[in-house]
Amino acid sequence: MNRDSAERALWFEVWPVACRKPGILRSPGYSAMVHASKMILEAIMKVAPDVLTDDLAEKWDESYQRFENTLFFPSEGVIRFVNKHIRRRTGIDSYTHAFGAPPEVLEIGSGAGRHLVFLAKAGFRPTGVELSAVACEQARALLAYEDVKADACDILNISATDLPFEDDRFPYAVSSATLDSMPTTTARAVIAEVHRAVRPGGLFFVDLIADDALRLGAVDADGDQIVTETHESGTIQSYFNTDKITDLFTGFNIRDIYKMQMTTVDNEIRNSRFYATLEKRDGG
Repeated sequence: MNRDSAERALWFEVWPVACRKPGILRSPGYSAMVHASKMILEAIMKVAPDVLTDDLAEKWDESYQRFENTLFFPSEGVIRFVNKHIRRRTGIDSYTHAFGAPPEVLEIGSGAGRHLVFLAKAGFRPTGVELSAVACEQARALLAYEDVKADACDILNISATDLPFEDDRFPYAVSSATLDSMPTTTARAVIAEVHRAVRPGGLFFVDLIADDALRLGAVDADGDQIVTETHESGTIQSYFNTDKITDLFTGFNIRDIYKMQMTTVDNEIRNSRFYATLEKRDGG
């Protein structure tokens, strides 16, 4: 069974029936269907990487064509990382310390370019890696609009599982809301590549959705889920906790980590994310 047919079986046959008839959630038959569907989902998440990558690239292209993730302003997490761990802006054109040459920053999942613009204007030389060709086009348009010179930034429309960079090249790397938008097995491969490309002592900022902010639908043993909502439909959501972070980011020391939740006045969790700054260990 391929991913599309399994997705249909899991989300468009099993789950809608349960939603219409809540009592079925407690029935042995429904439990058996969900168990079988989860087994299929777990198998799909471990298919040949090139097949899954091509499929996800198409889904993310569709998402960016709908402008679901075409964002223009940098995340607070990335701004906080730069100000706290690299250098802080103290005035209109002043910082806590000066750079010589612009330091390189690798961004995994550069999307429509919001952090590339921020980093370039903050004195860095960013390189963005992005799976979606549509997002790359949007990023180039944003960079041009913001008057960021073409030679001040690179954008590569590639998978981050095989980065074309030499070892120990980058002093900094960032990845915002990206490593949680792919299967855990893929994220592990991406993290290993970032670890290889970042120099010893280099810093890697990530933010990741927490496992207490689940979207609708079943989640497999790795914490992965095929998104069935209209927003980001057909992509992957992967949920994190501290154990999973420790397991995946081997080779890094955690310099700083915190968790932020957004709740309603009735204490319903609407969003929950981890923000971590990691430092590559000397000697791996």
